[in-house]
This record gives sequence, C-alpha cells and structure tokens, in this order.
Amino acid sequence: MFARLFADSELTPALYRLPTRQVLVDEPGLSDGQRQALEHLASITLMRVDAHLAIVRRFWDSLHDEAKKTMHGLAFVAGCHGVEPPGAGMITRALPRDHVRPFAVPLTTRVDQLARHVNTEVGTVALTDGDVGRFAEAGLAALDATEVLVGGRLHGLETNHAFTVPRSYLDQLAPAHRAALEPLFPQ
Repeated sequence: MFARLFADSELTPALYRLPTRQVLVDEPGLSDGQRQALEHLASITLMRVDAHLAIVRRFWDSLHDEAKKTMHGLAFVAGCHGVEPPGAGMITRALPRDHVRPFAVPLTTRVDQLARHVNTEVGTVALTDGDVGRFAEAGLAALDATEVLVGGRLHGLETNHAFTVPRSYLDQLAPAHRAALEPLFPQ
C-alpha cells in the first residue's frame, strides 16, 4: 500500500478526497480568494499527510512482521532472558551475542501438521530509547494521518460532498487566506 501511495502522486489526494484545482474552479459559490485559500489548504494538508505517511512507512518497512505479531498476540521474550544465564535453549543459540540492549525477541511458531514438526522463528527488535521514540513517532503519525482521513471522509458524508478540505491545518495558512475561509469554516 505504501509503495503504491508513494509511486502515484494522485493516489493520496484521491484517497483523502482532497480537491484538485479543477474541482475548486468548478465549485459554485466560492470567491476567487476562497478558491485560492482552499487550494493552499489542500496543498498543506497533502504535504502534512505525506510526511506522516513517510514516517509510518519507514516503521512498517522495517518492522511490519513484528507489528503484525503484536496485533495477533504472538509471543515476545525480553532479550535479557535469551542472552543472560541460564539462557533459553534454542532461543539463546539463535541470538547474536553482541546485540544492542535492550531488545525483545519475537517468537513465531509454525506447526507443520503433515510433517508433525514445530518450528519457532527467532528474531530481534531493538528497544533503545531512540528505537522506542521512533515507534512512538510512527504511531502518532499514523494517528494524525488517520484523523485527517476519517475527518475528511466523515465531513464529505455529512455534507454530501465528493471532495473535502479538512480544517486541520487552517492555522498554517496566511492570515488573508484564513480570513477568506472564515465563512466556510465557522467556529
């Protein structure tokens, strides 16, 4: 999904239902100043959403298997249990001895019913302050991008509009543009 979003510059605005310049030109009842301000607000919104999605993509590309494991309630073991005495058997043998601490060991067990064999895959996830900070940053970016998506979709459904420009970034517009949009975004 992320590869598609970043490969096609029209996909994110379409997904978020942000209007094109032509859609704004065709919208009746808007002044030229309002059209210009809406176009600028849509551009700011797209830049912010793209930035959020880029942060989420970096996280997902590096840790999507582990993130999916947490959603399915699969096991993780604190790294110290794998590398400190008394050890954890085959888990300890599968871990690199020089791994940066702290870390976690995600465990994925697969059962081959035909061969009657159980295989547990052992990996590592670094949990340094920087790593955890990046996890939190990606989570917050995902929430911000989702809030814009859901807010825009909801507004479009409530007002029966095919396109919408969320008010999320109104504060980032020039004062003249904010003033032009006041009648469209009443407090």
